[in-house]
Amino acid sequence: MRGRGLSGWRALGLASVLACPGLAQAESSRARPQLEVGWTGPLECGPEPFTRSLEALLTESEVDARVWVEVVVEREDDGWRVDAGFHVEPDREGRRTFRAPACATVSQAAALAVAIAVDPTVLERVDPGDDAEPELATEAGVEPEPEPEPIPEPPGDADHERSHADTMMLDDPELGPIEPIARAEVEPPDDAASWRAVIGAGFRVDGVALPGPGLGGAARLGALHRRLRVDAEASYRAPTRRAAPEQPDAGGRFQQWTAGARACFVPRVGPVELLACGGLEGGRALVEGYGWPRSRLARRPWAAVTAGLGLAVPLGPRLALVSEGSVAIPLLRPEFAVLGVGSVYRVGPVQVRGSFGLELRLP
Repeated sequence: MRGRGLSGWRALGLASVLACPGLAQAESSRARPQLEVGWTGPLECGPEPFTRSLEALLTESEVDARVWVEVVVEREDDGWRVDAGFHVEPDREGRRTFRAPACATVSQAAALAVAIAVDPTVLERVDPGDDAEPELATEAGVEPEPEPEPIPEPPGDADHERSHADTMMLDDPELGPIEPIARAEVEPPDDAASWRAVIGAGFRVDGVALPGPGLGGAARLGALHRRLRVDAEASYRAPTRRAAPEQPDAGGRFQQWTAGARACFVPRVGPVELLACGGLEGGRALVEGYGWPRSRLARRPWAAVTAGLGLAVPLGPRLALVSEGSVAIPLLRPEFAVLGVGSVYRVGPVQVRGSFGLELRLP
């Protein structure tokens, strides 16, 4: 199995949500964290070291909160990399990345960081020099084997100052660290989550304001911080046709482009983000005549107030599926007419929209 990438767990359809029963079923006399872990990685680096270490660290915690963790494991040239993103109710979240030669070592380091994020008092209960924590110091939570007795050295031979057992312990990265994980390198996360960049694109369908339904696309660039989100977005609507009232063979092709900005309130239900947004947009409504002796392209300004609701469902630490429904209230309602024929169409009082797409979140 060596050398396989992220396809290991995904190819078998096993990148699922894992529950830690020791934490989820809290005793009635004491609250416990309720933990759910999503794990994506190669078959040779499974979730067991991470979940076992996390359970051991939070066994005595009295924090009553739901915790969602998304872990992505990648093999690198010199070992393993673990990227752990976590969300602690109601609004605490963060991300940690670790590297180590052994899978168990890097998994245990990530478990310690998440445990501290859930309950900072974990640091008070963890003693770097305490030998009573073998799960944190060994691979896959296995009890350490007793050290072999040193091989007697020939008298006067200075080259055999160290035993063969000590040499193997230092040279073999698969044996894991000699001491427990260096906890001094892991600090409690800041309660204020950092800003994240958002880059998104998707499909859009609309109707009412212009002849429709109209199909198009939209792109978005924004920033997300805890329960606040701000976006700049642009969209294009492909042409749709509208015939003149008394001349079915003649009419206009209507299209539209817009650019705008919005702000959103982002409450969360577990890992799912709910979006409640409002903003402004401007652009152009364009109509090109057809079936007339002299057809030309007419351009009219578009300005509107927008409001919408949506949700973002995470597909991984950096990818989300987004679906939204919104309305745009035009501030201008131009009318398109043909000389000698009269009005062909007037922009409606509201534009109803639905969109569906993907977003990339960085870092």
